[in-house]
Formats: sequence, C-alpha cells, structure tokens
Amino acid sequence: MPDNIRVNADTKHLIAVAAIWKFPDLLRLLFLVGFVLLIVLPFCSYFMANSEKQNVKLQEFQSLVQNCEKVTFDKYGYGLSPVQSGVVNQRCKRWANARVRVYENL
Repeated sequence: MPDNIRVNADTKHLIAVAAIWKFPDLLRLLFLVGFVLLIVLPFCSYFMANSEKQNVKLQEFQSLVQNCEKVTFDKYGYGLSPVQSGVVNQRCKRWANARVRVYENL
C-alpha cells in the first residue's frame, strides 16, 4: 500500500479504519497463532510426555549401575586400577542396560 493515502475519518471510526489498514498483518498474526496452537503445541506435549518416560527409565538405569558398582567394589575392593575400574563401570552399564533398555548399542 502506498504511504501517501489520506483517510478522513472521525474519531469514532479510527479503530475500524486501523483494523482495515492493518488487516494483512492481523491475518498473518492470526494464522501464526493458529498454527502454533493447532500444530506445534500438540507435538511439544507429545515430546514432553516421552521425555518424562525416558527420564524415569534413565533414573532406574543409573540406580542399577550404582548398585552394581557398589556390590562389585565391595566384593573386590576399591583399590582397583583405573583400567579395571573402567571395565567394572562398562560391565555394570551393560548389565543395567539389559534390564532397563536405555541405550541402543552399549
């Protein structure tokens, strides 16, 4: 729209004139809000529900790993070398992942 259009309107008609003048911008805003409400928000709620389930599984997995490491270190002692400690950690993670499937290739 050109900027040099003069509109002679009374004060009581200014809201209607402004609405007509900004109608394309208001229509874009309405479509954007509708898109967000109808498309984006349901996907967000789906991912939030999935992440809560995943967090519960991850907490259970970490608890199993910690218990396995505690039992192993109580049995063999805490004086293991760093390489042996890493092996214990990896084996406990594999054992816990077999019970609570969190990782695909562990």
